[in-house]
Amino acid sequence: MTGRPGFTQTPIAFAGGRLGSGFGRGGLFIKTILSVLLAAPAVTWSGIATDTTPDFTLDLPVDTQAGDVVRIQYRLAASDWSSPTTYLTYTITSADLLGLDNINVSGITAPGDGSYDFRSRLERSGVGGSWSTDVAVLIDSTAPTITSSSTFSQAENSAFSQQLTASESATWTKTGGSDGSLFALTSGGLLTMTARDFENPGDSDVNNTYVVNVAATDPSGNVGTQTITVTITNVADVIVRQVQLGSTFINISAGLSRQEQLGSHYINEG
Repeated sequence: MTGRPGFTQTPIAFAGGRLGSGFGRGGLFIKTILSVLLAAPAVTWSGIATDTTPDFTLDLPVDTQAGDVVRIQYRLAASDWSSPTTYLTYTITSADLLGLDNINVSGITAPGDGSYDFRSRLERSGVGGSWSTDVAVLIDSTAPTITSSSTFSQAENSAFSQQLTASESATWTKTGGSDGSLFALTSGGLLTMTARDFENPGDSDVNNTYVVNVAATDPSGNVGTQTITVTITNVADVIVRQVQLGSTFINISAGLSRQEQLGSHYINEG
């Protein structure tokens, strides 16, 4: 028999016939020996699966033959193997054995989000070998939901600060927005903006609404997004005193420290 490149496979003969070809009188005994001889292929997943059709790798034993079948089963991590679900059966082809140490399998629908154990075994002529060591797999295809509000109000002349929240642990980033450059956002989700003047809007459309886009990325790489709008509200100026210029009275606001002009006259205050 021809096997993996670099390895020679020698048929083993028994009273019931040749290994893997039919069993005759010694069929049960041969099945037992064959089951022992078939090494288990290892199933490898790359970290956390972030969609329901994740790719995985089968590390094939050196004596794998074309026509052998790999069976993969899964269970919920907290359950036992008494009633496993068959996730996949994959028939090995000659192309799979051409100098490859492993094969990649994709396009299979995963059972859904959750923590699972997977195991695999090699089957030949209907006889199964030993099961592989369990592989723990976390499947997470659900993006975080941003639970904090998307709209806020902030009085003028005071800095804006808001802690953003999501449905799960997440890393926060800015992703744009017409006024995104005016905001700061920490990876922990603290969104801030320096104090703004209602009478002198600094937002892109000059209407005292500041817009930023944010993203929350969970440990699996799933991303939830949100557009946040902060509206700056007016605060009435506090009149400290009045200054009379001729028959005209001028209200002096708190904090005035510049020169004000009334017609051709100037008033210095502060």
